[in-house]
Amino acid sequence: MRIKAKLRVAIACAFALVVVGVIVLSIAFSGLVVSIKRMRQTDEIVKAVFELKLLATEYQQSQIQRIRDQWQSRYTSFLDELRDVQPRTEKQQFILAHMMANHASLGHTFAAFDDIPPPSSDESRIRHEALHNRMMARMDASLMAMVSDANQLSDSIYRDMVRGQWQAITTLGISLLAMVGVIVGLTIMIHRAAIRPLFKLQQDTAVIGAGDLDHRTLIRTSDEIGELSKAFDTMVERLRSVMARRDELDREISQRKLAEEELRKTLDELRCSNRDLEQFAYVASHDLQEPLRKVIAFGSLLEDEYADKLEDEGRLYVHNMEDASQRMQRLISDLLKYSRVTTRGERFVPVEMNDTVQGVLSDLEERIRETEGTVDVAELPVIDADPMQMRQLMQNLVGNAFKFHREGENPHVKVYVEKPPSLDGDGVLCAHMVVEDNGIGIDEKYVERIFGVFQRLHGRYEYAGSGIGLAVCRRIAERHGGTVVVRSKQNEGAKFIVSLPVKHTEGDKED
Repeated sequence: MRIKAKLRVAIACAFALVVVGVIVLSIAFSGLVVSIKRMRQTDEIVKAVFELKLLATEYQQSQIQRIRDQWQSRYTSFLDELRDVQPRTEKQQFILAHMMANHASLGHTFAAFDDIPPPSSDESRIRHEALHNRMMARMDASLMAMVSDANQLSDSIYRDMVRGQWQAITTLGISLLAMVGVIVGLTIMIHRAAIRPLFKLQQDTAVIGAGDLDHRTLIRTSDEIGELSKAFDTMVERLRSVMARRDELDREISQRKLAEEELRKTLDELRCSNRDLEQFAYVASHDLQEPLRKVIAFGSLLEDEYADKLEDEGRLYVHNMEDASQRMQRLISDLLKYSRVTTRGERFVPVEMNDTVQGVLSDLEERIRETEGTVDVAELPVIDADPMQMRQLMQNLVGNAFKFHREGENPHVKVYVEKPPSLDGDGVLCAHMVVEDNGIGIDEKYVERIFGVFQRLHGRYEYAGSGIGLAVCRRIAERHGGTVVVRSKQNEGAKFIVSLPVKHTEGDKED
């Protein structure tokens, strides 16, 4: 049962007990009041009897009409007083009836005084006095009987009053005891239903508040306190889970901080290594290119000035030396380009990709003319990028499309947008540009290999180049936060898809 319902029942019981007690006490005390009133009536009756006796004696002696009228008036009021008395027992009814009879007899006796003839002689005087004395004796007897009856009636009513007093006192005592019992019972019920569970809940919360999250209240009543206890236990269980997750999270944070510290150290070491490698590449490129330029220069002089003195085999050696030196020079140049994608890049600015492609086609005009190829360029987007690297990216892709064309078929290259800009996995809006050709294609098992440094699928005599162009393309795309992928099959052409962010933050633009 709910505490609210228990309190309602308790209040209803207490109210009912109070109402019953008030009714019982009202009845008891009303009876006591009636008894006191009847006691006062009997006192008035006794007093009236003595007044009648005094008035009758005075009238007998004086024969004054005023006294007779007083006696008659008191006699009549005395009858009214007798009629007002309400007997409760048969004895009281009998006494009251006897007093009514004596009252009537007293009236007849008093009236008989007027019927006594006045004395006319001594003899009649003696008879008159004798009759008068008998009448007085009869009146005294009636009055004494009424006094006796009045005393008996008073005694009976007094006993009734005493019984009423005891009943009222007993009723009052029982009512008080019942009220005390109800109060004690309500106190015990409230203590068991509310105070004791609340005190236990307070002790349990103190234990839990001290840090013992394994402690439970375990109050399983069906009232509000039971629900509060269950809710509190559920809250503690959730808090315990949260604390456990927090401890686990603290451990993970500590581990991640250690890992980040290790990563930072590794990155610092990598930056130092990259600086050393960049310096090495720069020095090596200059140190290597200088001897190569001399080799190429002296080879050219040797071929120009001593060509007539060399035999065919000697001229072949000089030619091969010059060719190897030039390939070595191109290789070093391409390596420098690859290494400088991230180290020598320009800040990002809005780039019109259509203008960039037109500039590339202008540079490749001679090759396009020689291969009798065609290029279709659709509308391309404007993106935030490094203009020079975008030109290098497109020049490598479009140049490869003309380089790796099929024999006997004119190359046809299409540059277009594959689909509208869309969000990538990181929520960045990217543009998707495609360079598609009808060339020799790529075997599917080599689609990743071609983006590696110095990765060639054909001999250098079949197709010129150092094998770094596509690696540079991928590195440029990665620097811009994008990707380059290829879809191709052998002898079915190739489709290179370049996905690049449309916008960059200010930090990215500063690079």
